[in-house]
Amino acid sequence: MRPEERYINILGLKTRFLVGGKGKPVVLIHGLGTSSLSWRENLTSIGKEYRFYALDLPGHGDSEALNGQYTLSFVARFLLDFFDSQGLGKVALAGSSMGGLLALNFALSFPERVEKLVLVDSAGLGRELAFFLRFLSIPMVGEIFDTRSKRQLRALLRRILYDHRFITEELVNELYVSRNSPAKKKAMLRTLRAGVNLWGQRREIILVHRLPELRVPTLIVWGANDCLIPVSHGMEARRLIRDSKLVVFDQCGHWPQMEKAEKFNKTVYNFLGEES
Repeated sequence: MRPEERYINILGLKTRFLVGGKGKPVVLIHGLGTSSLSWRENLTSIGKEYRFYALDLPGHGDSEALNGQYTLSFVARFLLDFFDSQGLGKVALAGSSMGGLLALNFALSFPERVEKLVLVDSAGLGRELAFFLRFLSIPMVGEIFDTRSKRQLRALLRRILYDHRFITEELVNELYVSRNSPAKKKAMLRTLRAGVNLWGQRREIILVHRLPELRVPTLIVWGANDCLIPVSHGMEARRLIRDSKLVVFDQCGHWPQMEKAEKFNKTVYNFLGEES
């Protein structure tokens, strides 16, 4: 099944998203510096029983960049406006890395719009973060050392993915095209710095203290070998979220939805099908 590519204006920003399948809605939010392509191994599986919406966030993929601050409240309004534009009521909401933070914040802000929540190697659950991301948050350093070549992108992917066989020319080329413009590089660094400083994830985006408030069935998925965000964050989230379960994939890095696609798809499919 080939997803349909669409564009829509959300809060004044031209926004690209992929849509397909039939059934209850599932909205997918990608992480920093990537796009809806990070879900490419999952859309066919989800689309068998559900209608999926995979967005390119502002300044990512083919969506227009925001000329201002990227805040949790802005993205929550952005997502809410998108939901309303598509006539979506309650949805299953899944987010990877930064997208997990955005999904979690949305579920806490608008619990009446989220039926189920999937957090994949999510940001926002602790300060610990890979040093190279903290290093890029330093003014001017990020501009100098940002990934400007395919060689640098391959080096980045070697940190993200445990199994380097997934670092294909196709993936490198897709990421290069989606990131290689001055506006998108600026947007990515602005987004990074909104949530990260030299000491790790900024305290203002850490939502651990609010996890007991969550009243949404939650699936937490993590790669055991994630070297960007430690699996201990997922374990703590499992302890604090009342109705939650944690699945950890061995020999897997920061993108389990890609590295362990078959197991990931089955896990998410079963979770979405469970009675709430």
